[in-house]
Amino acid sequence: MYGTPATLAAIRAPETLSAARRTFIGQPARLTGGELRRLDASVHTDAADLSVIQSPGHCDGHASLLDAACGILFAGDSFMHTVFTSPNRDVSGDEWIATLERYGSRDIKTMIGTHGAIYSRDPAIARLPFVTTRADPNRMIADKLRFLRWARDVVAEGERRQLPYSVIEACLFPWQRWWSWHNWFTDESGRLFSGGEFSRTYFVRSLSRTPERVPARFPPFARLADWVGGRLTARRS
Repeated sequence: MYGTPATLAAIRAPETLSAARRTFIGQPARLTGGELRRLDASVHTDAADLSVIQSPGHCDGHASLLDAACGILFAGDSFMHTVFTSPNRDVSGDEWIATLERYGSRDIKTMIGTHGAIYSRDPAIARLPFVTTRADPNRMIADKLRFLRWARDVVAEGERRQLPYSVIEACLFPWQRWWSWHNWFTDESGRLFSGGEFSRTYFVRSLSRTPERVPARFPPFARLADWVGGRLTARRS
């Protein structure tokens, strides 16, 4: 098994997740057996030579693979839709922006992630319903980069003016912007059912210069999720 140093460390000693995250995605178990190897700058297979691109942002230690000959980027979770506004606490806005900037220097014809479709402008890639979408990954990456830079500027201006973080969050979601209402149900449902583990508040925190000062929204949800998760864990054991 190959991984970045941060990934290998997490495999060897997984952190204890909150009750809400354990309930929804499970608690990672410590790996027993198997060989762990550090991911180098490239991966060579019989089918292709892949370049490794360090791509943190969604989480520390994330890496993506690029088949430069075919222009295929295996992006993993490093893209996550053009506008993604309900992350968890692992997200770093600055690192995500830097990752997208690295992608911007490449000629990407096809982007394969773990959420959404396969996006491709390569005519050799067949269009399949619910699998592939004809789109230019370079344009999508540029659009996401533009959005994140704008959002970072909004948060920085709000902090400069010493606005409450609830107001800064609202400034990121004006109702004349399509993502404010298009993402609302998904974002707020995720906040509710995860006890705040996935939320627009963490989007603000990921872009803040002082993330430790960004308070949780609706803390009773978090306490309720911890209580329910604890009961479920106790019942399983």
